[in-house]
Amino acid sequence: MTNATNPKATLFFLAVFTTVVSPATPLWVQGLYGLWMCVATAAWFVVVALLFSRQAVRQRFLAYGHWFERIMGVLLLAFALKLFPVLKQAPGNGTQKQGRLNEAPQPVLLRLP
Repeated sequence: MTNATNPKATLFFLAVFTTVVSPATPLWVQGLYGLWMCVATAAWFVVVALLFSRQAVRQRFLAYGHWFERIMGVLLLAFALKLFPVLKQAPGNGTQKQGRLNEAPQPVLLRLP
């Protein structure tokens, strides 16, 4: 229910699917992708809820959570810097030749080390 009512999550998954999933992918496979994401997201929130309902875990996170947030911030900045060169190669910036108007865009897959 959390992500179903969260417009940011909906837009995020829509952006990921339209970037990674080809328009030629059969509709039933696209449906399986959506179902899988619903199940995986629900399982994640169940695990987080069960984990943080434990007093010891909650107290430890309150004591050291600021370090977790700092580390995640550094990791996200590193990921953004890794993606920056990809933006230079993105369609529409003049570095790639333009295709036909009715031609489906090819999905962009990122390879991370």
